[in-house]
Amino acid sequence: MEEKLSDPQTTAMIVCNPHNPAGIIWDKETLTKIGKLANKHDVLIISDEIHGDITMPGYDYVPFASLDAEVTQNSISLASPSKTFNLAILHAATLFIPNAKLRQKVEHAISVDGINSPGIMAMDASIAAYTQGHEWLTELRQYIQKNREYVEDFAKKNIPDIKVLPAQATYLAWIDCSKLTDRSDEFNQFLRDKTGLYLAEGTKYRGNGNQFLRMNLATPKSNVEDAMQRLVKGITEYKA
Repeated sequence: MEEKLSDPQTTAMIVCNPHNPAGIIWDKETLTKIGKLANKHDVLIISDEIHGDITMPGYDYVPFASLDAEVTQNSISLASPSKTFNLAILHAATLFIPNAKLRQKVEHAISVDGINSPGIMAMDASIAAYTQGHEWLTELRQYIQKNREYVEDFAKKNIPDIKVLPAQATYLAWIDCSKLTDRSDEFNQFLRDKTGLYLAEGTKYRGNGNQFLRMNLATPKSNVEDAMQRLVKGITEYKA
């Protein structure tokens, strides 16, 4: 990481916190280490925290803006109710910028682009979500966790060729299919064609994503059960 940060071409680093697609909640020590390295090499930290509300029961994420001022002064944190409360169509988002000079630059930039004036529905919906959505969100987190546990258990018992990675956050399951293929894009298309199961190929995430698939768990359990049956069918045909 430091080698990449020290590259003169690197001016900003996007930190996905919690991480999508792996569902990792970065701890304070890790985030602080990243922040100090960014300071050392004059790289701006942009912390994408859009999945911050969707932590699994028993877990809480660490907002980058909650760290020591030494690192937060060189950061922009992004949050939105769009994922958690399904409000993406309203284009509602918030930027947290502790550094006053940096905040002025950002305010100027978004005003030039004409995106500094959210609609009244976006503001009202955001306020409603964050002030009245706590009970609903608690139930959502519990429901997603049950779906996650079902997928993990089903895979262990019925699909030894894959492994569902444990996750602390997000409504997504990251599925290791390296025993079957190193071309998850082709494998994903095969599943669509043969079973009608629509997952997301990990290749779009680069790195070793070519060995992974991503599944959406924010859906009724009946859909998740149906998806796993289709996955079994698809893998059986894929191996034939």
